[in-house]
Amino acid sequence: QAGNGEEGLRLMQSRPFHLVLCDIMMPVMDGLECVRRLRAWEAAQAASRPRQYICALSANADRPDVDRCMEAGMSDFLPKPVRIQALVTFLLGRLDRPGGGRPAA
Repeated sequence: QAGNGEEGLRLMQSRPFHLVLCDIMMPVMDGLECVRRLRAWEAAQAASRPRQYICALSANADRPDVDRCMEAGMSDFLPKPVRIQALVTFLLGRLDRPGGGRPAA
């Protein structure tokens, strides 16, 4: 739904999603900055908003790139190109949890 990181941030602040797929390379604001800002915003809203489950998407899937995503606040990582079966398996494994994509407390 979002065309860039800034739009994505606004959407995630407007309502909670069960799971967000966030590309790392986006115009205006990249995915890492988008998630950093969202996590800071979520921390300020701690009592009223649960932490959203955000999966990074990137063609750069080396360990340092994955680590950088996790340090920015991503919940998970999927390498691109995403294969349909891998995406289905990923989604079933996450959305089957209580609370949608969010890990059970």
